Amino acid sequence: MKLLNQKKYSRQSLNILSRIDWTLIFILIMLAAISIFIISSAMTSEQYSTNFAQRQLLFYLFGFLIAFILMLIPFHFYKDYIWGIYALVF
Repeated sequence: MKLLNQKKYSRQSLNILSRIDWTLIFILIMLAAISIFIISSAMTSEQYSTNFAQRQLLFYLFGFLIAFILMLIPFHFYKDYIWGIYALVF
């Protein structure tokens, strides 16, 4: 049974693009674009010296990068080291 699971994991890790939910990615990008547009349109009075739309875009890019890196790690890694991950988070 263990050998069968290892083959399954190695096959999954080679085909990462087929495991991505592209509908969800599209919806997240659309929501990010709408929120950045709304933030930039709300800042027309130039009351603040910081451009919050650029900061929001930076946070979105950083979040998408972290999510993509986490998708590259095979699921069995999380399953095997879950207690260590919990210890790092808390």
